[in-house]
Amino acid sequence: MNKQTKKNMQLWTPGEVARFYGYSVGTIAEWRKSGKIPCILLSTGEFRYDIEAVRSAMEVDYNG
Repeated sequence: MNKQTKKNMQLWTPGEVARFYGYSVGTIAEWRKSGKIPCILLSTGEFRYDIEAVRSAMEVDYNG
């Protein structure tokens, strides 16, 4: 990933992703653990989600 791509990433918290899709934070964690959606592990131990990557993964899953 180049610096320009990294700079333009929109990183969302689990709560933001949950609110956007209308699911619980627990469901987002399950999706992360199962590999349904990609995530980024920060050095603090917290997870963030590149919303464009999540949206792409959700579209692939939805369209089967």
